[in-house]
This record gives sequence, structure tokens and C-alpha cells, in this order.
Amino acid sequence: MLDPRFKKEAFRSPFNAAEAIKALEDELTISPTIEVEQEEQSQIEVDGLDLIGYVQEKCQTKIKNKRVDSILALRQFTEKPNSMQSLETLTYWKTHFLEYPSLAAVAKRYLCIPASSTESERMFIRAGQIISDRRTSLKQKHLNTLLMLNRNQWLPD
Repeated sequence: MLDPRFKKEAFRSPFNAAEAIKALEDELTISPTIEVEQEEQSQIEVDGLDLIGYVQEKCQTKIKNKRVDSILALRQFTEKPNSMQSLETLTYWKTHFLEYPSLAAVAKRYLCIPASSTESERMFIRAGQIISDRRTSLKQKHLNTLLMLNRNQWLPD
């Protein structure tokens, strides 16, 4: 969901995409708030009134709801057109950090995990080889022992 090249299109069904959006909203709600320093804006005075100061004061006193803010940011992100396929995901989030600070933080947390499951796949394959038609009554305790011995056979005696 956080990959700007695919977003909702990466899911096989719209239901799965909606579930992913809901899970991401929950994640954004519980993640710590990130404060982004904003640039100083020039002051515009009209008839002695400081308009920018007035608007900034109103925005600061407005009650903010973290869940609503996260839903709005996520909706803005998902409704934007998908990025080019050649764009790297982490590069995208570095350049769009100011636009979506909370989404960028969650993306940094989850997209930096290498997507490799070779060790777990090897263990499942090995377990499938140990449990065969002739060994269907093998107990879990013995299977775990055989897997541990097989995995650690390289250790010296």
C-alpha cells in the first residue's frame, strides 16, 4: 500500500485493499506525531490587519484529531496518480517527506525490511521432506528435534 507505484492496484481484490487502508489508518493513528518545521511566510497587512498571523493563530487553536489527519493524508496519497515504475520507493518517500510526514515515517519503518524469506522457506521444505507418506505419525516434538539437528549439523562435535 505504501509503494507509490502500485498503491491499491497491488491487491487482488478491492476488499483486501480496503482492509490494508484500514490497517494503515490504525498504524498512523498509533504512531508518534512528527513535527515538521514550516518556512516563515511573509506578513501581509491589509488595512492594519495581519492576515497571515490571524490565520496561523486560528489554525493553531483549532482542535486537531490525529485519526482524521491521518485519514486525510492517506486519502490524498491514494488518490494521487501512481508514480513511474522506474522510481524507487524509498527515494519517493525522501522527496515527499514534507508532504506526508506520518506516511513517510511508517513507510521508512516497514519498507526498509528486506523482503527475504529464504530461511523460513528452507525450513518448510525440509519439514515437508521429513514428513512423508511413511512418516505421517511423527510427533511434533520429534519433528522439531529433527529440524533442529538438520539445521545445526554444521556445528562441530
